[in-house]
Amino acid sequence: MTKAICNLKSISLIVFLVSGSIAKAQTFVPVYRDLSNGLYWSKPLQGAYSNGCIDENGTYNIKYCKIENGVDADLVKINESSAALACINIDANLPTREQYYSLIRQFSYIESETGPFLTEAGRSEFKKAFGAIGRKFWTVSAESFNTAYFFYADYVGGVIYTYRDRSLGVMCVKEK
Repeated sequence: MTKAICNLKSISLIVFLVSGSIAKAQTFVPVYRDLSNGLYWSKPLQGAYSNGCIDENGTYNIKYCKIENGVDADLVKINESSAALACINIDANLPTREQYYSLIRQFSYIESETGPFLTEAGRSEFKKAFGAIGRKFWTVSAESFNTAYFFYADYVGGVIYTYRDRSLGVMCVKEK
């Protein structure tokens, strides 16, 4: 059950998530605007989330790594993961790998064959903007059927991938 309350004076949306008991309200709080694409970035949400491949008992199960059938057979249905649903529940989206690349390029960075990475100065700038240094944040972009990309804000300062059942943080994006 989801209940939403909109505050028309700001971009806030409070969502109460109910799964057996009442959880803390999550709110889309914009803390940064990417001027290259106009997206607003949220502060990191509370909690840790998987990006799929989790069964009803909360354990890894390869049968739950869903593949979308159709033109793009490699498209993984991450939009059903707890990470994606956390953003959907506050009327936002889990960012793509490319949206994280764009965000990284707003700070001091270096370009590599695998994409941009924050420099030491960039990680410091990112921490000032988000206060999220040391956390890892999911993307909606899959690397394979059971792996997905995430943004490692501190040590790596870039986007890499891991298994989708890992518990990582979530930041969300939203158009105005």
